[in-house]
Amino acid sequence: MLWVRDRLTGIVDWQSACIGSRSIDPAHCRLDLFPYNPTMADDVRDVWEQRSGLTFDPWADLASIIGTLDDPRVRRQPNAAMSSIETALKHAVHALC
Repeated sequence: MLWVRDRLTGIVDWQSACIGSRSIDPAHCRLDLFPYNPTMADDVRDVWEQRSGLTFDPWADLASIIGTLDDPRVRRQPNAAMSSIETALKHAVHALC
């Protein structure tokens, strides 16, 4: 994420540059923000839509979240980040239905 003073000015994906959904980069940023500030995660989506003129594809949230899941047999301890991620997952699935 590129910042000028306290303002988000851009999102760049140099590490995993590829062809795919334009929504995946803000989805990865959103996933990284969930543990710290779920509201800011939604702000990233909203600002990205405003600046890009595109509509965020909820499938990108699903792909981002699914890409981080490890062995389903391992029980994770509940925490605030997991709650935020579950909420985002619920909204993404609902938007796709």
